[in-house]
Amino acid sequence: MEKLETGELRFMNADNVLNFEKFYNIKMSEFYEYTATILSDFGYIFHRSIKELPEKRRIELWKSKKNESDQAIVWVEITNSGADIAKDVPIDVLRVMNEENLTKLFFFTNGGIKKDDLETLDGKEHFIFTPSDIIESVELIRTKSDKTETKIKRKKVKAPSGFILIKNYLTNHKKDITNIQVRIEQIHKFADVIIKKIEKIYGTLNNIKDINNISIEHRDMFKKMQYSLLPDLIKISSLQMPEDVASIKELLFDAVKNLILYIGAIIEYEAEEDVQKYKEDLEKNIEELKNIENTVNEYKTKQIKIAYKKSIVLLLISVIVLFISYIIYTLREMYG
Repeated sequence: MEKLETGELRFMNADNVLNFEKFYNIKMSEFYEYTATILSDFGYIFHRSIKELPEKRRIELWKSKKNESDQAIVWVEITNSGADIAKDVPIDVLRVMNEENLTKLFFFTNGGIKKDDLETLDGKEHFIFTPSDIIESVELIRTKSDKTETKIKRKKVKAPSGFILIKNYLTNHKKDITNIQVRIEQIHKFADVIIKKIEKIYGTLNNIKDINNISIEHRDMFKKMQYSLLPDLIKISSLQMPEDVASIKELLFDAVKNLILYIGAIIEYEAEEDVQKYKEDLEKNIEELKNIENTVNEYKTKQIKIAYKKSIVLLLISVIVLFISYIIYTLREMYG
């Protein structure tokens, strides 16, 4: 990593530049990546969501990887154009910590914090991160990743890390699953977005030179990819499709699930046979996803045939009704 004369931090082997300007109008998804990187360095993993305001706030509970009883509130606050956080935020933070009965806090914001508000937030186990703190922390993490990594022995696990991640996420986001009716014309378009995302991440995973020796930098990158897939499970689960094409929904869900399991098996150093299994399952999913358009077209053709048969029946009924009406009219004319 090199430090430019302007004070910007450029990561080696990466195109992105991290500077103060980047935080002004940053999106939650991008800002969350920095917080996840820092939290991972602290040895914490996501456990459950507490509350979320889209593009404004995320409140979560994270646990220590080494000690599950070591828990912390993670508060991510986005302000407009990097402005100071609102005066009521520190009070809300302390209220949530009290409700969750927790004393440890990780607070991240892209804006500033006034002195009085900082004093309110401050505490023995309170870690406050404004842009300058985030830039400094990420720089230290990247510097550590440049060091030679120790090769880690893979292990067989009873519960795959990816499975636990999916289970916890779906459990905490049940309320987000809705019933969205999807028109047949929209199915292929929606599926195409998911498929392209899966193929892009899968291609990146295949470029790993040695899955038994992954740098901290790459491990964090793949972890972010894994997290980015979780909301897609909610979107897919919310879809309502005609019964004849419902298999597409199941296939999309299975593909995303297997990709999450595959990433988890690689970066958490799970047994190589499990890595291979998830890879093969995912490759099978990707191959089957190529037939989605055919499935949709077959359904359309079937519906057209059904509609045609119905129209013929309706036409015959109309002719019969007209014929009967004619006979009745003729008999009335003949016999008054």
